[in-house]
Amino acid sequence: MDVLRVLLIVQTLAVSSIYVLAEDKRVGLCKNNNLRHYEELGCTPVIDQESGCIVSYDCSLLSNRKEDKCHYRGKEYSFNEELPSEMRGSCEGACYCSNHDGRGNFECAIVECGDEIFRSEKKEDDCMRQYSHDSCCSFCKEVDPGVNCKYGDKVFREGQQFYPEEESCKKCICMTGFNGSLVSPYCVDISCGIELHHSGDIMAGCTPVYYGDDGCCPISSHCPTETDKIVEEDLTVENKDGAPKCQFGNLDMEIGQRLVVPIKERCLECSCKVPPFISCAINTKCYKNRN
Repeated sequence: MDVLRVLLIVQTLAVSSIYVLAEDKRVGLCKNNNLRHYEELGCTPVIDQESGCIVSYDCSLLSNRKEDKCHYRGKEYSFNEELPSEMRGSCEGACYCSNHDGRGNFECAIVECGDEIFRSEKKEDDCMRQYSHDSCCSFCKEVDPGVNCKYGDKVFREGQQFYPEEESCKKCICMTGFNGSLVSPYCVDISCGIELHHSGDIMAGCTPVYYGDDGCCPISSHCPTETDKIVEEDLTVENKDGAPKCQFGNLDMEIGQRLVVPIKERCLECSCKVPPFISCAINTKCYKNRN
């Protein structure tokens, strides 16, 4: 039985009558960070009726996925099959389902833009780099000097792109009519493309790694090994009966238990927070001071 299937079985059995499945992935009084992989994988949040908080996710739908196929947004693709262009993000070129040791995993060409070069060049006041939610790269054009968007303590001109700090998974563009609300058509949710870039790792039982606690998309994956163990002082941690657990390789972890990470990855912190996957993130303070 593969690692992912074991993980899902353990998590499903842990859901008791004190929890309820919720259709709305944002339901609950508590905001948990670094959960984007659950949302993009199509998992359903499990809400504690007493607190109204997300305590785990039901990812049982993943157990039906075939390892020798690629999966994206509920559809299945065979080896060498191309993902339709309308299914890809604007910054992704052709994507094909590749065979990685018998496991399906998408490989996509990345569209590269010259925006950094343009940013370094001095522009006339009437010409600004313009962005669109439908395009990857910007372009230069004359803009209406009367169209400005104020957000927080910053003012943006027409076509300028910005990322709200309090909504790390949103991308916004200044357009006529913007009133400060982070809604469409001015702002859209960022797609991390987790099924495109991390599906192979997910099927192998690895967990996404985020940079800090308030980022949007994973930056890498952390995979289990036979030598993994729980931090010794956390071995006495016990949750109430029926509480969900995290599964990482051969480890069953109670919520609150931490994973011992390799010395070479000293800035990586992994623990069981929101099952069934363990939560891993780079400690930003440690990373900045690592040298």
